[in-house]
Amino acid sequence: MLRTATRRVVLTAALPLIVGGVLGCSGPDNPKLAEAPVYTPPANVEPPQIPGRKSAEPYGSNKKYQELMEKQANQGR
Repeated sequence: MLRTATRRVVLTAALPLIVGGVLGCSGPDNPKLAEAPVYTPPANVEPPQIPGRKSAEPYGSNKKYQELMEKQANQGR
């Protein structure tokens, strides 16, 4: 009697997993992706102007920055 009840419990627990595995694997392997929109380049390719900034100097062109980098290079860092 105990052996029959144990078999029923195991079968009841395993059957949904087996059925789910068979039904879950029946879908398409390569789903289709949506088409990407066509690339359109921007009209103005220049960087935006920041209000309140005096000029658009490149990074590291400040005199204090250059002096600090030279000082650190001479110290062996």
